Amino acid sequence: MHPSDLRNDIFYDKCKNFVIGAFELLKSYLEKGESIPHDIVQDISIKNDSQWVYRNRFVPLLWHFIYRHAKELEQLQELLNLKKYMAEEPLISKHLNHLVGPTHEKSLVNADRILDPLLYQSFDENKPFQFNADLFDGIYTKVEDFFYSEKIKFIVSAPLQNFQCELEKINLADDLKIVRMTTKEREDLWRSSKYSGWLPDNLLPFFKHSILQNFEKPKFLEKAPKEVSENEAEKNPHEIARAEFNKVVTALRLFRLGIVGFSTVITIPITWLPIGGGSSSRRGEHLQCSKYILTEIEAKEFEVFFKKLFGDKSVSNIPSFINLVLDRFNYAYDRKRPEDKLIDYMIAFETLYLEGDNLGEYGYRIAMRVASLLGKTLDERKQIFSEIKKAYHLRSKIVHGSKKIGDKNSISVQEVSKIEQHLRRSIQEFVKLISNKSHNEIIESLEKALFS
Repeated sequence: MHPSDLRNDIFYDKCKNFVIGAFELLKSYLEKGESIPHDIVQDISIKNDSQWVYRNRFVPLLWHFIYRHAKELEQLQELLNLKKYMAEEPLISKHLNHLVGPTHEKSLVNADRILDPLLYQSFDENKPFQFNADLFDGIYTKVEDFFYSEKIKFIVSAPLQNFQCELEKINLADDLKIVRMTTKEREDLWRSSKYSGWLPDNLLPFFKHSILQNFEKPKFLEKAPKEVSENEAEKNPHEIARAEFNKVVTALRLFRLGIVGFSTVITIPITWLPIGGGSSSRRGEHLQCSKYILTEIEAKEFEVFFKKLFGDKSVSNIPSFINLVLDRFNYAYDRKRPEDKLIDYMIAFETLYLEGDNLGEYGYRIAMRVASLLGKTLDERKQIFSEIKKAYHLRSKIVHGSKKIGDKNSISVQEVSKIEQHLRRSIQEFVKLISNKSHNEIIESLEKALFS
């Protein structure tokens, strides 16, 4: 490492001397006939979407060997010198034995949590206990940055299921995007899932893109600085990102027909943290169906669509009735039975098209208004009217337990899909209209259009 790249050359030299001294000590035990125990783990190599190779590899249990000689290491003069310096250096000592991290996830930091990564991540499996300057400089840079940074940077991601796009990246906001995962990222996704079991092997080819959001949060030591607002301190990026990812998935579902979603949210630190790596949480189930595919042209159109839908407003600024409709629209994606989907769709239609109505004949009124909004010709309006009226009638039968999808004289799964498309288009149109009309004014305009 070039001296000009260092912010603390004394700390660098003492860390380097510690690692070299520790390696020399541990290497001496290998020369006396001891060995590093190994474990066998399963790994994966992705060649392409139809070919991924599993292999077993030997992993040295370095921690086991170091633990065996912990007492000898603790007496190492280089280690004693480094710990003494850390305890006396103002900036470093300020972090030790303190709770450190962003407000949503702080952990106790001590000297061992700083020094262990220097030792473990400088280790070269191919040349055990031979000092590797490149490996050491890589981890030292991260450790030094931890002390000197005032912010903690990290990414929150959600791998998309069934999603495929011709573009490498779809920019939705300054810190929010959909990106194609690299082969290494997909392999790491598989490795991380082996500990939690959330990703079955047969689903691996269907994970190609992720929703990503970047975060930068203040680094706190025990107590948040007074100049940081309480609201900022309380915001959990994981939950913020989940809400943003839900908006992205909602927009994708509204944009066009198709099944898309996510089942896990992963937090990955960019700033090195001695308190550990990322975290993940699950939601929903795995989707196994045809892919949701965006062409390059469609991806560009979706960027515009998303920004119009959510770009200048939070969910809280969207009219409450639209939020209720979006909830029902999304609930239907989690339903397995088509009759349950139909019930959610018709509740959404009621919320959109029955503002202030208490005169009965709801199915007729909804069908007329949907036809008025979506139909471009008389024949098209008649067709839409017939489909919605039939669907609403069947919804009433299902609610009272007398019909199921597929029964004789009932409605087909394909027709339920048409109802979904009518709802999708309705939501799109209402979102456009609500920017300069009230809900009631939209309904009134649809009534007038029937007689024009």
